[in-house]
Amino acid sequence: MESQLNLLDVFKVIFRYKVVLGIICAVALVASSIVALIMPNYYKSTAFFYAANPAMNDRQNLFREQAGNLPLEYFGSEKDVDRVLQICKSGNINGYIVNKYHLAEHYKIDPSSKFFHTKVAEEFKENSSMMRNELGAIEVTIFDTDPKLAADIANDIVVTVDNINKTFFTTQNQKGIELMKKNMEEKRAQLQQITDTLIWLRKGNGGADLINTFELQKKAAVKELTTLSKLYEQYAAAAGNEFTTLNIIEPAYAAEKKTKPIRWLIVVSSLLITFSVSVIVLMIREKYMQVKSQLV
Repeated sequence: MESQLNLLDVFKVIFRYKVVLGIICAVALVASSIVALIMPNYYKSTAFFYAANPAMNDRQNLFREQAGNLPLEYFGSEKDVDRVLQICKSGNINGYIVNKYHLAEHYKIDPSSKFFHTKVAEEFKENSSMMRNELGAIEVTIFDTDPKLAADIANDIVVTVDNINKTFFTTQNQKGIELMKKNMEEKRAQLQQITDTLIWLRKGNGGADLINTFELQKKAAVKELTTLSKLYEQYAAAAGNEFTTLNIIEPAYAAEKKTKPIRWLIVVSSLLITFSVSVIVLMIREKYMQVKSQLV
């Protein structure tokens, strides 16, 4: 019964102030229509990709002897996906994109304004999204008033993320190369020392048993040097191998249709909100007038 009375009060207020409400809603309709019309069109471009399994580019897999040594998963693990997402959202990526595409000028942000760099970064953040979807793919989405620019930025982010991510693995390969090189130099020096000793012993400075011992040492050193040389060549080949840490499913394309704003929705929402707030204010006024009259 109370809810019916409250609903009845609402209709009473609407009927009593229908002219006022009509004027307010008309003003809101005109104002929201003007605002909606002057708002720029934004276009959406999205690139889809998966994180690759870095083990696919390891020396062990590139020079495997048995097919059973292949990694079980072609796509990356949760850690690989998290690392790629972290790179996508890093300040390095944001700074690179902001500087390369002159986004401060594009966003029309005054360089002399307070917190200039923060404003540019926040504007880019509002117009970009990096996330993992329900299928496990990573989406890099850019909104911009220029559809081609939106697609270019999204694709550039993917390429840059791949390059940064690759440095983790190329650095490890380079360390392996340096280690193999050092070991090879030490083994060559050891082999040379054994060879020189054998030459000296064969000149009558040693017995047969001692010469045989150094012959065995030389064979072992040659075998170890051959193994190290093979490893060095494999590490060098792996480091020079062109590879990607991302599997791109779909690059970003320039959109033909705008994504936002949805102008009719802005107008309708503004109208409904204005009407609702106005009714509430008028009801409060009615209650206030009733209480005031009772007190007088």
